Amino acid sequence: MSVVRISCVLVLIFAEVVLGGELTPATSADSPPDLLPDSTSVTESAPSKTQRDSSLIEEAKRQELVKPFSRQELGFDGRRMEAIDSVRITLEYSPQILIQDTDVQSREGAVRRAQGEFDTHVTGRAQADVKQRNRSIEARPLPGSLAPAPTPYPNPLIHRTNLYEFELGLSQKLRNGLVLEPQVAFRPSLDSDYDNNFNNNNEGSVSFGVFIPLAKGGGRLVNEAPEIAARFDLLASVYQLRYLTAQSVRDTMLAYWRCRSAEERYKLSVESEAISSRLIKLSVALVEADELAPAQLPQALADRNTTAAARVNSESQLILARQRLAIAMGYNPDVLVMAPLTADPFPSPPQNQVYPDLNELWFTALNLRDDLRASRQLEKSRKILMDASFLELRPRIDLQLRATQTVFETRSTATVTEGRESGAFAAISLDWPVQNNAAIGSYIQSDASLHRSQIETENIKRTIVSGVISSLAELRAADAELKHYAEAARLNEKALTAQEDLFRLGQANLTDAITARQRLIQSQLDYVGAQERYAISIVQLRFEAGLLFFSDAQGDWIDAKAWQTVPLLNTRKTSPAPPSS
Repeated sequence: MSVVRISCVLVLIFAEVVLGGELTPATSADSPPDLLPDSTSVTESAPSKTQRDSSLIEEAKRQELVKPFSRQELGFDGRRMEAIDSVRITLEYSPQILIQDTDVQSREGAVRRAQGEFDTHVTGRAQADVKQRNRSIEARPLPGSLAPAPTPYPNPLIHRTNLYEFELGLSQKLRNGLVLEPQVAFRPSLDSDYDNNFNNNNEGSVSFGVFIPLAKGGGRLVNEAPEIAARFDLLASVYQLRYLTAQSVRDTMLAYWRCRSAEERYKLSVESEAISSRLIKLSVALVEADELAPAQLPQALADRNTTAAARVNSESQLILARQRLAIAMGYNPDVLVMAPLTADPFPSPPQNQVYPDLNELWFTALNLRDDLRASRQLEKSRKILMDASFLELRPRIDLQLRATQTVFETRSTATVTEGRESGAFAAISLDWPVQNNAAIGSYIQSDASLHRSQIETENIKRTIVSGVISSLAELRAADAELKHYAEAARLNEKALTAQEDLFRLGQANLTDAITARQRLIQSQLDYVGAQERYAISIVQLRFEAGLLFFSDAQGDWIDAKAWQTVPLLNTRKTSPAPPSS
């Protein structure tokens, strides 16, 4: 075959593979006749095709690529979502946030329940005791007389007794353990007999009682400890809610950038598959034009199936990434099928990126991280309960005092009596468990709980400092990695251009051009991965430093720059030393 025809075919091949043109077997047959050798020379130089070669050509022509997912299933027919909108949805519907919010409500209830120990109780009682006795007297004859004696009383004889009691009092427990119990009472009674004789009593009294715990159960610390601990627990629950909110925002943004990366990888896999498909068409054309050995077709077919499998895998990964984003945002089960695609591009680092001072960063994190704040509040709660349980090791000695003033009046058929009565009551009681195992056991438990809280607080501090150090290192590495991969993609693009020029000059073959194109696609995949890691590193660093979710006097708020830019802090003149464990 002449050199002119070979060059013509190679140019067509290059246009098809590199420039994305279309080529069919008829293309070479429609070439200008003056550029082709005579048919005799082609027949003499072309190798004869076997039945196996013909079957390979037919297989290459008829093989169809499997496409298991539609555009709708991949999410391309739905509305894309911006990052700020995904965060807003997360703040409203995230199950983690909603569950923790119920815990805050439960802690509020615990505080109110502890306050109820010092509520004022109004006590009252009304009682009526009504009695009526009916008697009958039967006359009997007198001794030695036949006539019955007259009955001296009317029958039946009725005796009525009515007793009423009305009491109203207050019970107030003070925060030092004293219990005050003032009370007023009124007790009228009515008594009448068959002969209209009566004996009525009216009695009114005022009393004031005091219950004083002299040892166990006395003092403000012992009595206020449950309420103070409940308030610390409530504050810890609020801080934990803020921490879980920041954690949910972080998870959503990580899922958001991974979804963006999955889409970019899918697009590159589609492009790679398209190149492989065009290569099949060109290879078939070359084989039919007797410019390529049929034995090379299986390699081209394998390459196309490999790229098709990679494309199918990228489709499934895109669907999975969309589902993870929807789950992170708190989508309902009935709308998960409409999981969104992302709208925001990856953040790009500036040419000369400035990073915060490491010591300043972890010092800020120790002041802003809400999980550490929550742990410190729990530690205060356990400390209060431990101190109270120590005081409860004392025996119980209680003093009870009561003073009563009573005014009474008695009215009978014959007399009227008035008077007053004063009384005082005092009692002291002792309850001294010799072994005192219950109180000692309670103290041991509360001391262990405090010690555990202290360990957890120190562990959170270590985790925060380590997380800040690690995330800052990952961000700096991701920044450098991103720039290197960007430069690699640029150089691979130049290498492809160079291969194109060599191909035009006949100094490179088709395989070299295809290889250069695949290297460019691989470097672009690496670049997408570097963009994903850089975006995730920014979110992770801000989360570790407590700068992803903000609060002020007006409430909680978010800033879109939190997942786009590196946090910069004011430089301190003197940096604090790292915390010791």
